[in-house]
Amino acid sequence: MSESSDITFHETLGRSMGPRRLPDDILHLIFRLVLFVPEVHDLRMRSPLDSSELMSNSRTIEDVLSAEENMASLLVVSTSLDWQLTILPYKYMLLYLAQDSSWHMLAKIVSHSKSIGFPRPPGVAFYVRRLELCTAIWTSEQRASAISLLKACTRIAILTVGSNMYGMRGTSIPECIVRVLFSRTSASLQVLRFLSPLDPRSVRRFLLRLHRLKNLGALTIRFRGFYSSGLGARSISLPNFQSLEIISPNPSDFLWTMRFWSLPSLRHLSLRLVDMEVVELLKLSVFLGVHGPNLEILEVDSLSFKINELLGVCSNLSDLIVDIRSLSPSAFDGHPSIRRVGLRGFYPVREDLIFRSHVIACFNIYLPTLLDKNLFPELHTVRLVDLDRYHFHEYNWRRREAKEWANWIRRMREHGVRFEDHDGRPLFDDLPKERLVLGIFYDHEIYFIFILLEVLLAFNFY
Repeated sequence: MSESSDITFHETLGRSMGPRRLPDDILHLIFRLVLFVPEVHDLRMRSPLDSSELMSNSRTIEDVLSAEENMASLLVVSTSLDWQLTILPYKYMLLYLAQDSSWHMLAKIVSHSKSIGFPRPPGVAFYVRRLELCTAIWTSEQRASAISLLKACTRIAILTVGSNMYGMRGTSIPECIVRVLFSRTSASLQVLRFLSPLDPRSVRRFLLRLHRLKNLGALTIRFRGFYSSGLGARSISLPNFQSLEIISPNPSDFLWTMRFWSLPSLRHLSLRLVDMEVVELLKLSVFLGVHGPNLEILEVDSLSFKINELLGVCSNLSDLIVDIRSLSPSAFDGHPSIRRVGLRGFYPVREDLIFRSHVIACFNIYLPTLLDKNLFPELHTVRLVDLDRYHFHEYNWRRREAKEWANWIRRMREHGVRFEDHDGRPLFDDLPKERLVLGIFYDHEIYFIFILLEVLLAFNFY
């Protein structure tokens, strides 16, 4: 918590709570332990390989719900006003609004607390440091409530707007929210996530005003396209900007606009859902030519051209995350400093037999290169970022596939490379178990005969 809020905290504790209350520092520690939600205060840049891609969102929600339960328990410890005033700053440190939350009620409480002097003149909005506006369908009530909260809460450090529930099909974030964002919270904002898509006009407005967010350290933005004409080659400085994630079919113009910006702290670039039919490689190459040498983490999704063309200008990379489904056969030519590689594209493995064969084929193409110490001398970890080890044995593996998995797990171990699932759990001891009946039918042409007999039986043709 900032110095100013600490002063308010101790002023509040200065009110009489009775002669037997615990010392201030002990109370402070207790509240932090029982009400702490990960990342409320932790603003450090993290690699996608430092957390679980499959579980991070659900874990955050679980932590929020647990903190709310603990808060409810603390509020009933004592009915004294002093005790309630001591707890309240922690209660409003994080505001999480889901699709079905009571947006209007919370907005009314936060926006009106200052005018009535509750809990003291700054109001509860003073204590809000993280605001999550998680909705994929913006109703008129949600728009009005979101604007009210953004106007009242001027000390937000982490802001999430929208939801990735429907991807690009979700309702666009209203332009009025982007406008109010720069009028109230620009000085304090350090992490900004647009999880629902922005419309072209909002993206343009955002880029024109992004220089006002001087303390911004991380940005996630989702859009289908935007109007880049007239933006020009402006020289803008964002000294604390460390992480940029773009979720868009074509990030070319967005990156082109930022090519001459001063981004001395940029270390992480993530490009998701890129459509290679529309992306302009020249603009991407120019951006990386300027900022690539500073990058330590590069995440590319659905890029079919040689990854080596990107790696060549990113000389200081330590983490590389790619989608194995869209790589070319000659994707990797090596890199002297990469220590960890994340491979995405395994989630359909559980249900899709044909895709499972494709994954094994990808292993045979790419893993030999990754294990070549002459090409990747520093590599020590390969993570399958969307594969869950706990469901590994539930798959109906073909005999040949099970042997291939066993072979690659053995080769990883022999080369001293850690082979992990999405949560960093090792796959060394998790060989696929052959199911003999399925193993017989799934090998070669017999599998297709078996399926044909099933279809004929279903239509009473056999």
